[in-house]
Amino acid sequence: MDWWPDHVTCSREQCTRCHAGCRLLPAAQLLHFAKRLAPAKLRVAVVNHRGAARTPITSPRPYDSGFTEDFRTTVKHIRAANPHSKLVGIGYSMGANLLTKYIGEEGTKCMLACAVAVCCPFDVGVSSTAVNESNLLNNHVFQSMVMRILMRAIKWASHLPLDPTWSLDVERIKKATRLKELEKEIMVKICGNKDVDEYYDMASSTHHVDSIDIPFLAINSLDDRITPSIGIPTDKFKTNPNIALAL
Repeated sequence: MDWWPDHVTCSREQCTRCHAGCRLLPAAQLLHFAKRLAPAKLRVAVVNHRGAARTPITSPRPYDSGFTEDFRTTVKHIRAANPHSKLVGIGYSMGANLLTKYIGEEGTKCMLACAVAVCCPFDVGVSSTAVNESNLLNNHVFQSMVMRILMRAIKWASHLPLDPTWSLDVERIKKATRLKELEKEIMVKICGNKDVDEYYDMASSTHHVDSIDIPFLAINSLDDRITPSIGIPTDKFKTNPNIALAL
């Protein structure tokens, strides 16, 4: 977790930013975001997922789209260090999915005062179908970039002992060329799902939107190729008075 400003304690309101997995957002964008908020008397904490931003990998369990415990622990840590500050959550892409899922899981116990989710893939299955389609963007930009980052993270974690109950096939993992193949060989087995569809359903934040109990704004684009609008639970935004959707 990175801070701006980096004081140990601070009376400012805290803005906790949970970005896309594996740090797909450029560092320059993160710094720009933090510096724009600092003059507004906001302190920014950027949550780096396991293995992201070249952080040391100390656990064999990798980042996954629906695992909210790391973020939950982070929020508790920030709250304990700054008990009198309001906490605001901002999530981007898969980070937005994780943030949304966490807020819904917490319900009335959520420690965040409010939150914003940008380009949230509420239905991970719909998003997976979109990014695994064979087209120019996926084949030559998105998939190659994501696979390069993930394979590098796997290499960094190769020194860690694996849980034998996961039954991971290391050779099949090394030969994977698409994100869905990695999720099938790694996440399905680690999370105990029967297949990738069950894993996607488990990881999706759409099931938790009804339980959001804080002011929550979702910002999505109707022509987003990564998070298609078909996956947005628009009906739920009409029934929960705490949430709003901007398209």
